[in-house]
Amino acid sequence: MNVVAANVEMTVDLRNTDEILLRQAENQLEEFCNELANQEGVK
Repeated sequence: MNVVAANVEMTVDLRNTDEILLRQAENQLEEFCNELANQEGVK
């Protein structure tokens, strides 16, 4: 039997000494996760 969790939490440790590059990486990661969630039909 397979079970699919109702909720999942994910943490990512992004680091960069350049604040602008760090924010860009955060935005890119969020966009990627949102696109993936849409493709898979999850929220």
